[in-house]
Amino acid sequence: MGEAPSILVVEDDIDLLETIASHLEAAGYRVEQAASGSEALKILEDQPFNVVLLDLMLGGVNGDEVCARIRENLLQIPAYVIIQSVIKQKQDIVKLLDLGADDYVVKPLNFD
Repeated sequence: MGEAPSILVVEDDIDLLETIASHLEAAGYRVEQAASGSEALKILEDQPFNVVLLDLMLGGVNGDEVCARIRENLLQIPAYVIIQSVIKQKQDIVKLLDLGADDYVVKPLNFD
């Protein structure tokens, strides 16, 4: 069997970060965690991921900037960048997709 797909979860709410990681690991994924945008960018410089699950509202380097830098700088480009946020406005979602996000999920996440 092949190696489990890898996911980088970027979330500044530590409790939520650990909950998401726990659910993904239980489903068989390899998971790395980053609690900030700058931490995520450092991790992405060193290793590729199949998916980056990226919160938008991060302190410092925010999620849309992380997404844009992933796509512009070709940092070990993951197969998919999925944005997670409470933001629901259509124009904001379109902007994120234009920046290079592949999909968008609205918080709170449903783990079913």
